[in-house]
Amino acid sequence: MPKSFKFPLQKVLEYRQKAEDLKAINLQKSKNILIEKQNQHNSLVQQKNQALDQDKLEKSQQISIVALKISKDYISQISDNIDKKKEEIKISDKNVDKDRKILLKATKEKKIVENLRERKFVDYTIENRRNVMKIESEIALRMLNNKQKIRIKK
Repeated sequence: MPKSFKFPLQKVLEYRQKAEDLKAINLQKSKNILIEKQNQHNSLVQQKNQALDQDKLEKSQQISIVALKISKDYISQISDNIDKKKEEIKISDKNVDKDRKILLKATKEKKIVENLRERKFVDYTIENRRNVMKIESEIALRMLNNKQKIRIKK
């Protein structure tokens, strides 16, 4: 009876699979952070547009200079926040790219061990078939020899 296939580097393969899974989780977290920052940026842009529309409306209604100054300061503050958020988005985008490269490397490392496992399994099945054919041939020869001995005795 042939023994079952045991891959000697199975623990390494399992470790690399877990490492790949963790790196995929990190990549997803980075993507979520990037999406959150983009949403915040979009929200700030909307606030700025609303403030600009409100500013135009107030200019047509002839409000006080103090109120106009406050409005301009608010728009300026939102613009500064938008610029900061753009920088945060760039940093988050770089983090996503970095995590993507790390995941790609981990995937390649795992794939190397998987390919080795496949090759070892193919070698195992070929060797197993050879052994089975050898045993079957021996059995067939013994049966043939036994039949010939029986004929000679008759």
